[in-house]
Amino acid sequence: MNPERILDMYCTAHQIPASIFSGKTLLYNGNHTVQDFSLPMYLVASLPARLPRVWYAVTPEQLQFGGILLPDSDMLMLTGPVIPRPCSRMQASEIICRLGRRKSDIPVLMHGLDSFRQTDLIQLKAMLTLLAVHFYGNASEHDAADAFPAPEQIAFSWASIFPSPAIELHDQPDEDTYGIVEESLLSCIQYGKSDRLEQLLNELIYISPQRVTDFDPDTKRQYITGANLLCSRKAVAGGLPIAMANRLADHYLDQIAMTGSSGLDHLFYRMMMDYTCQVRKINLSSFCTPVAAKVHHYIYAHIYEKLSAKELADALHLTEPYLCRSFKKETGLTVVTHISRCKIKEAEYLLSTRQYTASEISDLLCFSSQSYFTSVFRRYTGMTPLAYQASKNIFQDSSEIKLHP
Repeated sequence: MNPERILDMYCTAHQIPASIFSGKTLLYNGNHTVQDFSLPMYLVASLPARLPRVWYAVTPEQLQFGGILLPDSDMLMLTGPVIPRPCSRMQASEIICRLGRRKSDIPVLMHGLDSFRQTDLIQLKAMLTLLAVHFYGNASEHDAADAFPAPEQIAFSWASIFPSPAIELHDQPDEDTYGIVEESLLSCIQYGKSDRLEQLLNELIYISPQRVTDFDPDTKRQYITGANLLCSRKAVAGGLPIAMANRLADHYLDQIAMTGSSGLDHLFYRMMMDYTCQVRKINLSSFCTPVAAKVHHYIYAHIYEKLSAKELADALHLTEPYLCRSFKKETGLTVVTHISRCKIKEAEYLLSTRQYTASEISDLLCFSSQSYFTSVFRRYTGMTPLAYQASKNIFQDSSEIKLHP
């Protein structure tokens, strides 16, 4: 079986990218339609001249990749790059800088990296070992002891491909840094973004612990108490019934008072996730009938792809007329209308984070043009994306909600 065929099967089975090189020349890319900005080529260009037969490496930005020198040839099969958790904006900005790309390419790279399966080093090494078994499994008897080489880690540093950084590595922290972090966390709660919230909390508490552990226990306790109130407000703004928000707020007030200083970080994590998951459940509960639930889940799982009633019908193994008729009967909406509503809801979330421009959001959500995106957004919200973003104050837009009578 030729290497290209193996590569296609490998990418499909493991949902991670792979490529074949001859020296530094790309022969075949199994990455298909995902925009990767030629990352594999830049990674290979930065590799040392001599490599083990099976190896892996980690870049300073936590990109993980590995490779196998194919026997009896000068070809290299590269697998990756992959990441162990959702790509952060800072991580993407550093990679984009290495590639000499524009800052506007950051969200595209984030989407590209996140479209592949999140893979840690243990999984990556296991995949490389399986490939090594395949390619070196027919080794001669005298070489049997050396037939299945274990992956070796190699040191990696980027080659100086560009004479100077094309953009700043990332925005320098300023006095608004913590406010931006808080806005992003609270936006996740209002829109039920549990996956994104988990990523942000991991970065805040576990990846960059100095941001939160420098506070003394009393200050941290006061911060979490204030966060509890804000979480309640944002959860209600996201659709959580006020009575349920009240119960959650009371529960966590008791927990804050009873938890020792060593457990406050974990309590904060659990509290934020709890509010967000409750909002997510409420939002999903309105689509509990069979076809409506499948359609809704599929749309949100593929929200950053171009969607149509036909594509949904094919993916769900239904005929398009049956899908459209059943969805309209169960929800009173057409499939096309619901796709538009979901995409605009996602656009509202992205605008609320203040990390993307209207043009970037239009591209991310696969609208045909920014003007069409603006038109659809105005139809559903009554204002343009820029006006909507300007009107949002994450700390005050739900302040009129009274949690306790």
